[in-house]
Amino acid sequence: MSRITENVIEEFCIELLKKQGYEYIYAPDIAPDSDKPLRSDFDDVLLSSRLSDAVDRINPTIPLEARQEAIKEISRIHSPELLSNNESFHRLLTEGVKVSYQKDGNQRGDLVWLVDFANPENNDFVVANQLTVIENGVNKRPDVVLFVNGLPLVVIELKNAADENATIKSAFKQLQTYKQAIPSLFTYNGLMIISDGLEAGVGSLSAGFSRFMSWKTANGKFRNRTNEILFIDARNMGHLINRRTRELSAEDIQTITGTYHNWRNPEGDYEDVKGFCNATPIERVKELDYVLTPGRYVGLAEEEDDFDFAERFSRLKAEFEGQLEEEAELNQRIMENLAKVKLEVGGE
Repeated sequence: MSRITENVIEEFCIELLKKQGYEYIYAPDIAPDSDKPLRSDFDDVLLSSRLSDAVDRINPTIPLEARQEAIKEISRIHSPELLSNNESFHRLLTEGVKVSYQKDGNQRGDLVWLVDFANPENNDFVVANQLTVIENGVNKRPDVVLFVNGLPLVVIELKNAADENATIKSAFKQLQTYKQAIPSLFTYNGLMIISDGLEAGVGSLSAGFSRFMSWKTANGKFRNRTNEILFIDARNMGHLINRRTRELSAEDIQTITGTYHNWRNPEGDYEDVKGFCNATPIERVKELDYVLTPGRYVGLAEEEDDFDFAERFSRLKAEFEGQLEEEAELNQRIMENLAKVKLEVGGE
């Protein structure tokens, strides 16, 4: 049995985001009790120093005092209603934070922007995992949080596709629990994402499960795979951790998910690979009485052309002879030990 864990899916998610330009931070390394904290307390969900740096960078013409006041304003969003808080922040994020300051002896109004929408490269993107948030004595740790300029705009909850009880719906339910237990994290939320490594959905803070939209391909389309099944045989991937369990690496997971997405994507370069994957018409599955064992469809991997039977046979013969010699030696030791036991018993 090949074992896919949530940790592997989490690592894969992080690697994909790093390739998109996100800086990876292991959240415990910046926790309030760490050597280099970026949060003042466990109920503090903003990366304040990164937020301050971004605001300074994006709004260089606004006086420092006004920029600091804008940051204080978004930090003070604390009504009893989560949706009200989120709406207030969304307005500040999209419309700018109104500030006023003295210039040339006159009071002037202006806007402080939290995100540089015109120049994405001018923003600070961070992916953090295992972010512990404690609110009202309740401790929660979402899987992955995406920060833009120190603001936790995206929360990702991951489940294991190999676990029939860990579905994307259970990921959705987990997010609902987080909203109740640590609402401060979701004051600044723009998107919530649920995924099991194969399927993914994205929704807003108030969206029900049915309103979470499927994550599309880059061009927003899927290849028509009606009446076709993709079989993947991963038995030879990963490594054994005991007699029954084979553990897949992050690279193995990437190979499997990459194959799946290439199969679904109209522009993907999918092709059948003997011994690994096969796109099988449903009629073929019917012919085999709906047997769903991947090996029946993917076939056997190509044998190497330079296979040397004589060399392989000689090696196996030598290994077998060595095992027989070891067995004989072990049997001799057992007989000697049994003889000692008999002598001791007789002596008594």
